[in-house]
Amino acid sequence: MKKHFLPLMLLALPLLFLSSCNDDEDLPNVDITVSFEGLYQADGQLYAVRDIPLKINSITVTPVGATKEAALGSVRYYCNGVFQGTSVLSPYEASFNVTDVPDGPNVLGLEMGVFQVDKSVAWANLEFKFYVVDDEASLPDGAVAYTNTTVQSAQKK
Repeated sequence: MKKHFLPLMLLALPLLFLSSCNDDEDLPNVDITVSFEGLYQADGQLYAVRDIPLKINSITVTPVGATKEAALGSVRYYCNGVFQGTSVLSPYEASFNVTDVPDGPNVLGLEMGVFQVDKSVAWANLEFKFYVVDDEASLPDGAVAYTNTTVQSAQKK
């Protein structure tokens, strides 16, 4: 029995490191609102003008319904998968020069931690697909300023 005890203990060793990290039922229930400047929308597509900076004026988080207070962690910005920078303080402002960005499609990505009282920590990844045009005259007919969007967190149930 002694010679089998050590191998059996070694087989059980990985079980010591198993633990539950979070509960999918306990994710934050929030709305995340992103306020833009320099984006236009037409026919369900987003457009940026080459010589006008694409700006994020603010990112806010609002608890949904009767849920408790919520906050965001630092926000990391990506354009076409390339890291552009981090904003650590509210309102999480950022400005992007799209002069050298190809005509499209392009993706502006935002990654941020989402924290809510009595909920598990979550990670939000928002992506906005956009096309770049040379000037405002090149925008499609009916293009309007795209000022903000609100995304509601989705929970697995």
